[in-house]
Parts: sequence; C-alpha cells; structure tokens
Amino acid sequence: MPRCAAIYLRNAFITSEHKGMKSRLSPKALVCLCIGVIVASFFITNAPRLHICIGQKCHQNDSVPLRGAQVSAVHSTWAPGSESEAITLVFVVCGTQAELALVAIKSAIAYSTSPLHLIILADKQNEAQLKKQVESWPSSIKKRVHAQLKPVPPPTDPDRALEECASQQLYLPSMLPDIDAMLYVGTGIVFVHPVEDIWRMFYSMNDQEMVGMAPETESINRNLYLKSLQPFVEPFGVNSHLLLMNLTRMRAFEFERRLNETTLELTNVTISEVEDALNIIFARNPEAIFTFTCRWNYRAEHCYKDVLCTDAPVAAVHGAYDEFMYRNPAFMALHQSMQQYELGNSLLQGFIEPLKKNLAQQHWDGCHVQFVRHLEYWRLSAHRVDMVSNRTSPLQGPAN
Repeated sequence: MPRCAAIYLRNAFITSEHKGMKSRLSPKALVCLCIGVIVASFFITNAPRLHICIGQKCHQNDSVPLRGAQVSAVHSTWAPGSESEAITLVFVVCGTQAELALVAIKSAIAYSTSPLHLIILADKQNEAQLKKQVESWPSSIKKRVHAQLKPVPPPTDPDRALEECASQQLYLPSMLPDIDAMLYVGTGIVFVHPVEDIWRMFYSMNDQEMVGMAPETESINRNLYLKSLQPFVEPFGVNSHLLLMNLTRMRAFEFERRLNETTLELTNVTISEVEDALNIIFARNPEAIFTFTCRWNYRAEHCYKDVLCTDAPVAAVHGAYDEFMYRNPAFMALHQSMQQYELGNSLLQGFIEPLKKNLAQQHWDGCHVQFVRHLEYWRLSAHRVDMVSNRTSPLQGPAN
C-alpha cells in the first residue's frame, strides 16, 4: 500500500516541470487507487459497532459506538452479560410481599445464564423466610448466584423524606455505595425472558441517561397524571417497578438531594409517592431518563384493546398482589406455574408445560388470550435458556 500511495501521489498531484500541467494517471496508479478504495471501504464497513440485543433480535446502533465514555457509564471494564461480570439485581421486600418476592427472584434466576449478584433488602418479618429459601437453592444455582440479605434501614434517618420500606429503592445510590449499576426489580415482576437482554440496555444509554424505566401506561385515556397538576414524564408517565439504575451517575447528579426537595411538592399522591417523585424529577431532567417498552412491564391493562402492548414478545409480567393471588385468572396461572417450578430444572418441562395446562383450566378473558398468544415466544425463550444451561429441554411441536 505505501508503494501504491506513492505512485498515486506522483501521478495525480505532481506538476510537470516542462509542460506546466498535471500528469495523467497511469494504468498502474489507477489499479492501486482502486485497491486502496476497496480496502478502506472494508475497514469502514466493518468498524466495531455496538450490538444491542433486545428480545430475540439484535440491532446495530450506529449512534452509540463503543468508546471509553460509553463503557465508563457503568464500569471501566464492564461488558453486559459477560461470563466474568455478574448482573446485579436488587429487591426490596416489605410486609406481606415475601411470597411475591420469592417468585420474582426465582424467575430472574431461572431466566438467566450469567452470574448474578442478588441484593435482597428485607424488613424483619421477612428475613427468616427469605434466608431459608436462599439456603435451599441447589448447589448448581449457588455456584452462579451470589445472594446478599440486608436489613432495611430503620425509619429514623432525618435526611430521608420518604421513610417507608417500599420507598427504599429511591435511596439505593447511598445505600449501595460500591455498586456502579444495577437492575431494581419490584416484587410484582415475573420474568419470562432472559434478564441479560434488559441488562444489555445499559449499552444503549447515552452519556447523560442514568435511569431506565417503562411507561406507566400506553393510553392517554388511562393516564392519571393528566388529571393531576404535578409534572410527569410525557406522554404517559413512567413506572417504578423495574428500573435500570446507573448509581454512579445518580450520585453525581445528587439524586437523593433532589428527591428530598421534590417530596415537599407531593401534596396529593397520584399513583404512589415513589412513582410521583420519579416522574417529577425526570420531567424536569428529561435528558437523564432512558425509556424501554411495555414488553418489560406487561400489566393487566395491556390485555385489552385500548391499551394493547404492541411491542412483542412480552419479557416481564408485572402484576399486583391481588392480580396474582385471586383477581386475574391468567396472572394467577403464570404466578402459580413459576411458584411451583424448581430451580435447576428444565424451564420447558418445569414451567412452560405446567403454564400451558394451567391456562387451559382458566376462564378465557383478554389476558388469557394474550398469554396464549405469547406462549410460543415464551417457550422459545425457555428453550434457549435450557440449551445454554445444559438443562434437559427437548424442543418438540409448537404449543397449542
């Protein structure tokens, strides 16, 4: 290539001393020029780009190259979903939420193959039950999953405007000073898709975004914030039950100071103090929030025509206590199937097949129709996890 470049420059740009005109390109120079263009095009086309995997599809994001500033958003050597880096998930368990929390934790472990670091903040009434369950996990799970049980700080801190147990998720930047990034998981979440895919969304954040959240609803008509006078993240508000949190950036942003100032404005609660506060903060700082779609926050309202979640397949189902326990038959079938699943076993045989049977026994409604529609996608995700985990998982005909 240096020889080709020299020939090209000599023939193209050196002026003839005798004729006062530029020399014509020789055939040899033309060949070298063509080769140079082809080689340059190859390197430009194949330059490293970030691949963002969401669901079963991977997309190239040309606007987010792999540069130092982007990687440092989480950790200087951080690679999401890599074998050497654990995915950090945080759960806050309060009051009567232990049963829901155990299913949420189980689903995250079941639908993952990467090392997990679980931080479980629990009040006193739930500590013993959670500890017993963690100790009962099979050895194969304990090798991959490191769980820490921590007590919820007592409600005596004068620096905290919100002291309820359920509000602790807002104080995680100071409670976990050694953690760079984490996924907060509410107790009403059941994963039906690998958690690695939502963890990879940290790579889609730009240099200012620090928290990832899903919309509160998909319908203007159901947006309660339109009826209140407080600011909210437009157009639908944001939901607080599944959060990608870059704690390093949140600390630099002085998030907790801003939170305490914001809570002074909460004269009337629209949805919850936690959610209202987050909406106010990020409505005023829209550059700091990253939004992901309803497929990671699938709720009962998404089962019906005016609020259908069109971004499929569903990856995380979000239900309240009464929906999982007695109000919504399809949600009950999902919760019971994951509750009965035994960690370490095949997801296809231990979760998907029982779910299929449980759904067949339930009353048909909007959520039942949607769950049956998504069952084949969930089955493929389960098979994918089973294969990577070397679990017994024969993939036979489609789910009917």
